[in-house]
Amino acid sequence: MLSRLLYLPFVAATIISLYLTFEVDEGYSWYIIPPVVALSAIYFLSPQIDWWWYLRHPPVMNQKLSELIHRMNPFYAALSPEDKKRFQDRVELYVRANAYISKGIKEDGVPPDEVVYFVATCITQLTFGLVDFRLPLFERIVIYPAPFPSPQFPEHIHASEIFAEDGVLIFAVHPLMEGIIRPDQYNIGFHEYAQAFIVSYPAAAYARREEVNWEILEAISGFSEEKIRKTIGLDLVDQRAVCIHHFFHFARSFREHLPDLYERHRSIFNLDPLRAGSPIVDRRRGDGPLT
Repeated sequence: MLSRLLYLPFVAATIISLYLTFEVDEGYSWYIIPPVVALSAIYFLSPQIDWWWYLRHPPVMNQKLSELIHRMNPFYAALSPEDKKRFQDRVELYVRANAYISKGIKEDGVPPDEVVYFVATCITQLTFGLVDFRLPLFERIVIYPAPFPSPQFPEHIHASEIFAEDGVLIFAVHPLMEGIIRPDQYNIGFHEYAQAFIVSYPAAAYARREEVNWEILEAISGFSEEKIRKTIGLDLVDQRAVCIHHFFHFARSFREHLPDLYERHRSIFNLDPLRAGSPIVDRRRGDGPLT
């Protein structure tokens, strides 16, 4: 990382200044101050320095992970070579910009790479047409080994939730991965990122109560209200997030049943899932300076 490289000349300057101070003349002690100040500044600014560097030099995705995502993610598999590179870069940047925590029985750890990267594909697909691809209000992803209760829902053993106050997305690993890699399962990873998007951009023209219901949503996807609620494990499920999920995963059926809402989602996300090879609607809107 760039910040570590920047340390080197100032560490060397500090060592030389200390040598001169103790071995030559105490008057050289003043030379210690500038490199120490610089080292302190680099330390406190290292996240911003490294992020600036990564934006301009995104890490290259591991070939095996790229091939695995290609097999499991139809959206990525259909992209043009140019957009595949955009997808890979954003996944790598997202992984480095956020904290992944695996909750174990005895102590916390880091989830396996496959879990980390597949979670990142959910948000990357959701925001693929936008400049803001990270949703910076949510910077922590917690992975549990099994469905869990939580302070928000203490009486429900559930598979996923967001906790906006702490900027956290929480998942149980098995239903999370099933939804990501199996088209016959509801993708709770995508669902929770849709909820995080709604929290991040509350004024967008999402689905209104009077234009959607569970019957229409089931007709679009084949997923009943009971199926989705059972998969997540909660009684109350935001239909706006379900609509976003279906817009991306059942685009053709979504457009047939809800054409007006399809166009609104197309505008919100600057993306048309039916344009598989090149889904971004307005490149100028999606290619501004990243932050």
